[in-house]
This record gives sequence, structure tokens and C-alpha cells, in this order.
Amino acid sequence: MKNTLMIKATLAGFFSLLLAPTVLANSDPVILKTAVVQTLLVPENEDSLSWERTFPETLVMSRELERAGIRGCGIFSFNIGKDGQANDIETEASAPSFGLSRLAKDYLREWRWKPKQNGGIEERVLLRLDFCITGETQEEAQQYCQYQATLQCKK
Repeated sequence: MKNTLMIKATLAGFFSLLLAPTVLANSDPVILKTAVVQTLLVPENEDSLSWERTFPETLVMSRELERAGIRGCGIFSFNIGKDGQANDIETEASAPSFGLSRLAKDYLREWRWKPKQNGGIEERVLLRLDFCITGETQEEAQQYCQYQATLQCKK
């Protein structure tokens, strides 16, 4: 009985090796680049907004989004408070809906704003963020993300 089990286990191991996917040792690893594009929806342009973003200076995909491999878009509404921080962040739409919304909200909470000369009062903002992971160069990723930002973002 013991020998029969051993033979069955050995045969099962042999056949699993035959059916395993083949990995080519000569393949070159490709490191994809990331990009983030911001589109202000309300107010309709940057000049109408009474705040300017000071942090992050350049939009870079957060480590959490990058590690999760999440790409897509989200439309978020939030208040910029007198302290220059985003609060009351709500997801209006996101694609994909799983994962992106929570991580993007965390990303928005990190942003800092300073009032323009006509600003300093709490203001409600509607903002679209596109997160892209693609291309072999940063320029390719940015171009793709600019294109993605022209497409509809649905839940």
C-alpha cells in the first residue's frame, strides 16, 4: 500500500512538471512606467480655482497604487479647507471600481494647497485623476495617460 501511494505521488509530480508553463530564461524584463494626469472639472479651469496645489509638485503615482498594479480613472469631489488640505473626499465615478477609489482618496489626502490672492476660503472641487502603467519610457506613459483622460470614466 505504501509503495502504491509513493508511485502515485511520483507520477503526479512527473505529470505536473510536464503540464507546467514554460518560462524562457532569455526573455528581457520590461519595466513599465507610470503616469498620473489631473483634469479639473469644477471649477472649469485653474484660474477660477482659488487654491493652487503645492504638494505634490509633480503628480507621481503613489507606491500603494503602483504596488497594487491599479490603473484606471476616478472622478472625485472634495473640499479644500482653510488649512489647505482636501477633506470630505467622495468618489463620483471610478474604473475599475475595486481598489482604485480607496487608494486614490488616500493619495488626495496627502495633497497640500495654498490660497491664491483671491482665495483662502473653503472650496468644493470636482477632479478627475487618471492612473496609467504602460510604456517603456516616461514619455510613452504620459502620452497614453493624456489619451486615457479623454475617454469616459464610469463606475
